[in-house]
Formats: sequence, C-alpha cells, structure tokens
Amino acid sequence: MSAAPVAEYLSAKVGIGHGIEQARQMSDSVGVFYGIALATALVLACNAALAAARRLTLKGSQGE
Repeated sequence: MSAAPVAEYLSAKVGIGHGIEQARQMSDSVGVFYGIALATALVLACNAALAAARRLTLKGSQGE
C-alpha cells in the first residue's frame, strides 16, 4: 500500500481522516481508535456490497 492515499486521507479538512488526525494531535487514543474502527467498518461494508454486486452480475452471465 502506498503512503499517498493515507496522507491524503489524514490531511483532509473534513471527514473521518480529519477526526483521526485531530484526535492524534490531542493525544486522544480513544478518538483515534474510534476513527480507525469506523473507517474499517466502512471499508468492510463497501467491500461486502461490491462482492454482492459482483456475485449478482456474474450469476447472470454464467448461464450462457
């Protein structure tokens, strides 16, 4: 994984990355953990949605 997406994520002015960076600057470990857990949950939800869409899409093309 490249450092560029992580840097872009943490240098944002709004959003989860901004909240994580603010919590880090204030030494709020609970806030940092919460932000990381929230970001992870969003990634897992998006991954599950894309996997379901792929299964539905490929299901129709397998009968040919």
